[in-house]
Amino acid sequence: MFVTGEELTKRREDLGLSRDELARELNTTYTTVYRWETENREIPPYLGLALETIERNLNKIEIVKSPNETIPVKQSQKKLDIETVDEEKILVQK
Repeated sequence: MFVTGEELTKRREDLGLSRDELARELNTTYTTVYRWETENREIPPYLGLALETIERNLNKIEIVKSPNETIPVKQSQKKLDIETVDEEKILVQK
């Protein structure tokens, strides 16, 4: 699946990832991601598939509320953290 620089930027932002975070996921550098997004460097043909894999992995995040109950949590642009309130773990915005 071929991806343009504009599509790459949109997909990265939709995943809530910075260029640094996407670079780490792809085992490359911030500069490379920047150059792909601005189309100053050829985008590898496998990048669309790599983005799909990253998206699937990010969407597998789950929060364990109790031994018998888990809550699936999708990646968002807002940073979340887990805190304990009244002996219960909850998600809070950083």
